[in-house]
Amino acid sequence: ALKLDSDSILLSVRNFDTWQTVAQTEIADPFGDSYVKLLSHPDEKCVVVWVAAGQDGQCLFWARRDGAAIVVHHFSDLEETTPANLNFRGDQFLVVCGAELRRYGFPGGSLLGRMQWPWDAEDNQIGDLVSFVDERRAVLGSNEGRLYLVELEKMVITDEVILQGHERKPMPELYPNLGEGRGVCSDLAHFLPLPGGGFLSVHRELSSQADKDHDHLLI
Repeated sequence: ALKLDSDSILLSVRNFDTWQTVAQTEIADPFGDSYVKLLSHPDEKCVVVWVAAGQDGQCLFWARRDGAAIVVHHFSDLEETTPANLNFRGDQFLVVCGAELRRYGFPGGSLLGRMQWPWDAEDNQIGDLVSFVDERRAVLGSNEGRLYLVELEKMVITDEVILQGHERKPMPELYPNLGEGRGVCSDLAHFLPLPGGGFLSVHRELSSQADKDHDHLLI
């Protein structure tokens, strides 16, 4: 994907050996000067395009190569959304929209389930990280680095996931350089599923000096 200008996004497919363009199309940027991210799909001819413009909104497109053409479909049900997290078959995806987790069918976009974030505390709001664990469960992060297990059939949180060695702690204890702080958090900064099962997680360690901050990787 390439930003042509503030109003247009160019999608192209290139030959890996010659780098010649074999298919391409343009998408009108619905927000103007947006950030564009391509999300892989199990079907090698298909990608999901996440277009984000901060507070102006975010949306999703499906793009599929059909010979020398690229067919694009705008998923109009979402105007504010995190990137789509696809399951392993590629026939469902999860997104966070506002304070709600939603599960959709792909590519038809039928809404299969939704869950309102069950807490309203300012120090533990819904985060933007979500991923399938398997066909029945997903993990959903909060903005304080806490992980929750979601049962997808009923769309309810069933448990909190604790990573050994990275347990939740009071914020002043974990991040003393941030001042008093409040609430309980963990050092989890990011996670993503691995193709063979399991997850890769990134854990942040903040010091009193910015040049000594560093991250840890866990699998």
